[in-house]
Amino acid sequence: MTKLVLFVTLLLFCAALGNAHAAASAPTQSATKSAPAPSPASTKKSSSFTLKYVVHNLALRSIIFKVEANAQNPAHMVVAQKTSWTAIGPLTMTHKNLVSKLTVIVKNYKGKDIVKTLIINLRQRFRYSEMVGQKLLVIEAVESWSWLKGNYILIKINHKPELEFKL
Repeated sequence: MTKLVLFVTLLLFCAALGNAHAAASAPTQSATKSAPAPSPASTKKSSSFTLKYVVHNLALRSIIFKVEANAQNPAHMVVAQKTSWTAIGPLTMTHKNLVSKLTVIVKNYKGKDIVKTLIINLRQRFRYSEMVGQKLLVIEAVESWSWLKGNYILIKINHKPELEFKL
């Protein structure tokens, strides 16, 4: 209990000290008149933002990731070696087209390519107010085994399982 009381008094003291510092460094009337007003164009929200995919491959084999964002960006493809980090992008996205297509290509134990596609809707991942500047999506690829499924690959986006397929 005493630790809590000491912590609260410390917070109050820091807040009072911050208020005193802000009052001491308050701008004078002449300083506020000389500062130019921001133009409406600079305060306007941008209609595009950049998106970067960070790929963490925890599988025991190489996986190819291909991202098709929109017509303005060409398809980006990267080979994620086993147990490595790679990045795709940055991609310029607009608020009108917030859907990107992620294609995952894996070779199974017979040497055949398995191709799976995942549609990523960015409206479900980010709020509209957050879609400024640069955004990151973390993609994890995990290879696992179970009695019922055998070997399979699990694709997670920001720690949520999104795609699972058998090898």
